Amino acid sequence: MNRWFDLWLSRVRLWLPALLFLLLNLALFFGYRLILEVRVGVQTQALERAEEELASLRAERESTEAGLQLAERTGEQIQSIRNDLFATQAERLTRMMLEVKDLTRRARLRGPDNIRYTDETIEDFGLLKKEITFSVTGNYENVRQLINLIEISESFLVLEELGVDESDPGNLRINVTLSTLFEAGEGES
Repeated sequence: MNRWFDLWLSRVRLWLPALLFLLLNLALFFGYRLILEVRVGVQTQALERAEEELASLRAERESTEAGLQLAERTGEQIQSIRNDLFATQAERLTRMMLEVKDLTRRARLRGPDNIRYTDETIEDFGLLKKEITFSVTGNYENVRQLINLIEISESFLVLEELGVDESDPGNLRINVTLSTLFEAGEGES
């Protein structure tokens, strides 16, 4: 065995550079592999963060889109309310007064008498508040029924005030003040 060792030792100049070259290549290979693994790990973490951010942005976008759709529906509903409930006086006043007279008749009250109108402009919203004051005559049950009919009416009527006059026994004279809103049209303020 000594002979083989002496032979290798005598030719050290021949095989040592090859061995050093092999070791250097192995070190470079494993170093490159380690650097590559680190870079892939960093890229994977960056990709995961980007995916999380993308998911967060998608959720925010969906939330914003839902809010936008809600705002659009709300705008449409507001416009519908303005068109249907707060129409101009020319479109709705006569119909509303006919309904008030019908409600009075359905409650079995006499009237409405002494009908007066007052207007108040709500400039911030482009609306006109019209108060309608009238008097009706009847008993307590009929007055309660009128109030109920006004409350369940599909028209936008607000019961502002009730004044009771009991000068006639058995009959109540009630001064009713209702208000409603109209869209302020040209020449209506």
